[in-house]
Amino acid sequence: MIFIERHLSEVLASQDQMLERRGEQVQHTPERQTRLCDEYSRQVQALKVLLARRPGLDVLFLKREEILRDSRAAAEAMNRFLGGTYNVAAMAAEVDPQLHRQRW
Repeated sequence: MIFIERHLSEVLASQDQMLERRGEQVQHTPERQTRLCDEYSRQVQALKVLLARRPGLDVLFLKREEILRDSRAAAEAMNRFLGGTYNVAAMAAEVDPQLHRQRW
C-alpha cells in the first residue's frame, strides 16, 4: 500500500470547496477547523496503528508536499517499493504541481 499524507488543513480546505460547489453551507470558523483537524488526525493515527499490525501488509508512507517538490525522488521510492520494474521518469512526469490548489 502507498499512503500519501497531506496537511489536514489542505484536506479540509479542499473538502470545503467541494461542499460549496455542491451548494452546501460551510461554516468557516476556527473552532470547526480545529475540531475537524483533531478528529482527522486521530483517524489517521488510528489507521497507521491498524496498518502496522496487519500481517503481510507493507506500507510506503510519502508526504504530498515532498512528492510535489521532488517527484523524481518520490517516483524512485515508489519504484523500489513496488519491485523496481516501473519507468521512474514517466512516473515523475505525471506529477503536476499546478493541481496543488489548496496550500497549507
